[in-house]
Amino acid sequence: MAPLSYAQKRLWFLHRSDPDDTSHNNGLVLRLRGELDAGALRVAVDAAVARHESLRTSFADVGGGPVTVVRPARAVPVERIDLSVAADAGELARWLVADRVGAPFDLAAAPPLRISVLTLGRDDHVLCLVAHRIIADETSLDVLFDDLLTLYRRLGPAAPPVPYGDVARWEPAPGAARRVTPEHERRRPAGAGQDGAEQDGAGQDGAATVPALFERAVGADPRATALLCGDERVSYGDLDHRVALLAAALRRRGVAEGCLVGVCLRPSAGAVAAMLAVWRAGAAYLPLDPDHPDERLAFLIVDSGPRLVVTDDRLARRLPPGTVALVPAGNSGSGDDRWLGGWAEVSAADPAYVIYPAADPFRAVPVRHGDLAARVRRRREAYGIRREHRVVQLASPGDDAHAEELYPALTAGASVLLLPCGRTEMSGAQAGDRPPLTGTCRHAEPAIPAPARL
Repeated sequence: MAPLSYAQKRLWFLHRSDPDDTSHNNGLVLRLRGELDAGALRVAVDAAVARHESLRTSFADVGGGPVTVVRPARAVPVERIDLSVAADAGELARWLVADRVGAPFDLAAAPPLRISVLTLGRDDHVLCLVAHRIIADETSLDVLFDDLLTLYRRLGPAAPPVPYGDVARWEPAPGAARRVTPEHERRRPAGAGQDGAEQDGAGQDGAATVPALFERAVGADPRATALLCGDERVSYGDLDHRVALLAAALRRRGVAEGCLVGVCLRPSAGAVAAMLAVWRAGAAYLPLDPDHPDERLAFLIVDSGPRLVVTDDRLARRLPPGTVALVPAGNSGSGDDRWLGGWAEVSAADPAYVIYPAADPFRAVPVRHGDLAARVRRRREAYGIRREHRVVQLASPGDDAHAEELYPALTAGASVLLLPCGRTEMSGAQAGDRPPLTGTCRHAEPAIPAPARL
């Protein structure tokens, strides 16, 4: 029994206090095109999970504290659901995926990992991988997925199924030894995994940064809804104007290229505007989670040294002495549009934000614009995010996953549903809507074929 890391202990205690909370579930859902060999997939799944010890780990409660229990390598259950005879197979698959991503895990009973394959047609399938963050984060799921398809390629048909619109990333880089680890640090080299196939799929977005793609979405339809937060609806045009006003306020306080700016706000339109405004001013942001203890916030601020922190009146009182706080008013800019200025130019090598990963909570890791843009493109293509979609932001502000929920939507012209009070707002907020592309909104299941096991 190996000891748990600091991050794992925190996640275990959070889960023990609320076993039904699924905010720490991570899901990777991909559409596969081509013939699927069920036997080869079963063997590939078993081999991939056997390779990664964390995916075979459960967490027992011994004397009121957690201990890890590593299970021996064995056959892994893979749920298979055949929707090929359903008239609305795509919508049923969407509902089923939301349910599986949103189902809680029992950390003690078994390793918190579930794998499902939904068949929409002979050459059309959906692969759904869900894991609790205590054993794997988003990047770790990417590693598992890469391993799965590499192993399957050796066992299955000569032409294996390919992730639709996400061709480039399913084969690991030659010689790259990678391992699934809990709370894996989310870093990839700029442009990693982008060969000609993905460039064709990305089209003209291939070399653009996230700020440039957001500008493009604003120009495409400024009246489209960008953010929904309670009763508030913010259009792309309105959001862009808020960003311009706040960027002007930042510039007047000396924020420019090379600066770091903290953002300590709860999920809100103001928080999104603040992060974008930092980019517009040419700087990088440091996301600060208001739910963290004051001591943790103080460490992050003192260690990283931001020029100032964008926050609100209440949260400003929790910041360490000497912190320069900017509390945006209704009109945060100069009041004169002539002084707003445009977007600062950023390159792929420039830092977009700085994160302290849970796996190494005392080390700052810069995430560069090139890396972020590549992740955003992969998410947009994997989920097929379009303007008519609504995406739920569930990740906390200090979690690197916030970027993978916000920016794929805001660069595609889609809407982001913000939940300031957490996932309790999910009920009712999505009533009558189609299930979200991300998040864990639960829906009553219609009659479907019974699941089968591989």
